[in-house]
Amino acid sequence: MVSPVDLGKAASRRLLSSVDDVGFQYLEGPERVTFAQVASFFSDALGQKVDIETTPQVDIEESFRQLGFSKPAADAYARMTKVSINGVELPDNPIRGSSTLREYIHELVQNKT
Repeated sequence: MVSPVDLGKAASRRLLSSVDDVGFQYLEGPERVTFAQVASFFSDALGQKVDIETTPQVDIEESFRQLGFSKPAADAYARMTKVSINGVELPDNPIRGSSTLREYIHELVQNKT
């Protein structure tokens, strides 16, 4: 997981780099987090308990549809979610952003209230 601010900084560095700077770069936040940690961050920011609920993989696309996603968007998000759940090979040394997910979630909650 990586903050949109860190993504923007990485994108601007790439845009300003030389034309031979090609290929994929993997970017993460300062540390890898678990689903339980994400729930904990939201619990802390909201001041109330946030539980983790698991949606069976066969129901993921329909869950996105129920949230208002179009069929193509629900399909894309379902496939992306399944990759995250089933695991993906991650590099040992990603480019690290500086914004923690905890900080980002707290900022989101503060801006909504």
